[in-house]
Amino acid sequence: GQVRDFKVYEADEVQLTPELEQLAKTKSGYQRQVRYNPNWQYLKEKAKAVLQSPEGRHNYSMRKYDVEPVFGHLKNVFGMRRTHLRGKKKVETDVGIAFMMMNLSKYWHRRWPKDHSFLFKNKKRQKKTIKLRVKLIVFCYLGVSFFPDTCFLIILISAYFTN
Repeated sequence: GQVRDFKVYEADEVQLTPELEQLAKTKSGYQRQVRYNPNWQYLKEKAKAVLQSPEGRHNYSMRKYDVEPVFGHLKNVFGMRRTHLRGKKKVETDVGIAFMMMNLSKYWHRRWPKDHSFLFKNKKRQKKTIKLRVKLIVFCYLGVSFFPDTCFLIILISAYFTN
């Protein structure tokens, strides 16, 4: 909703020498123009001043620890380099499912230790394993359908736990 207001500076049609006249025209023969947006320049200077303040520097430095690792993990581990759908609402849903998938995988890795043999020692735990297998199937389905690059890894994990 912002209106862009440009000031246009154009070279004069008549120059002092033929060399300057040739420099004042583009290859297609039009007069050279320079466009200047004072509002844009003001906003750039304002943003620069905010970022160079002590609080702005601190907030910007925290971006490396707060925001960037999440998207790096999403791109590197889950292979999501672009969204599957178009449109603002659909992209929000797609990214939301991706973040939910990341949270589920974090939960899975924190919940269970590396040695899973303790799950099958008694009958009470066998009921839990059935619930876990259902959750694992849902987890694998979401992983394969939304992150095809991790398909092989998820299939290996599901084969390990369902056998």
